[in-house]
Amino acid sequence: IYEAAPPRLPARLAGRAPRARGRVNAGSDAMRFLVAEDEPGSRLMLVHFLKPYAEIHEAADGQEAVELFAAALEKGEPYDLVFLDIMMPRRSGQEALTEIRNLEVAHDILGTGGVR
Repeated sequence: IYEAAPPRLPARLAGRAPRARGRVNAGSDAMRFLVAEDEPGSRLMLVHFLKPYAEIHEAADGQEAVELFAAALEKGEPYDLVFLDIMMPRRSGQEALTEIRNLEVAHDILGTGGVR
């Protein structure tokens, strides 16, 4: 669908040099992103542009995003970045973010509230 190459992030912003185009190997030291978007076309486009930089997991609604986030924490493999749509079925992006923040507090993950 998309013929243009995805944009490249400067290495200083990504924390490491950008990876080659295509899927990132799951066993690598790649970043892990969670993309929560209910509109399939928007989700496809976002994943297309992000996949050179990270291992991407997708959620079709806010409830699924919270479930994937909780499972990743339980496995000891938290996400480095979470993209949340604001208006989604079952649980909005704002509701999902509140629950994700609660999970972070429960797992003693540092947030924007200060140092623990």
